[in-house]
Amino acid sequence: MEYFIVENGKQAGPFSIAQLAEKHIKPETLVWKEGMADWTPAWKIAELKFILAEGSQQTGTAVPPVPPTANQAEEMSQPAAETEEKMRTGMTATRSLRKRNLTGNSS
Repeated sequence: MEYFIVENGKQAGPFSIAQLAEKHIKPETLVWKEGMADWTPAWKIAELKFILAEGSQQTGTAVPPVPPTANQAEEMSQPAAETEEKMRTGMTATRSLRKRNLTGNSS
């Protein structure tokens, strides 16, 4: 099957799937082939999806960071636990002050 693409605002082609892979087309590249009613983004064309996936691996798509080890996860959670404790202590103090203000007790 031969495909045409929009390249720099102009029609280019025809290209085979292998040629489109070499061109490293993007998912949003407009593509047309015989039998299609209109130009369509490459990501919507089933037979082109695999070359788009290959292209994203070759272009260095951001790889997620490695998850922390058990020790790192524990270290990261300790400051959070301390913060939670401070928040609870602060909330208790705030409640005590409100009670005093509502009841008129200053002690």
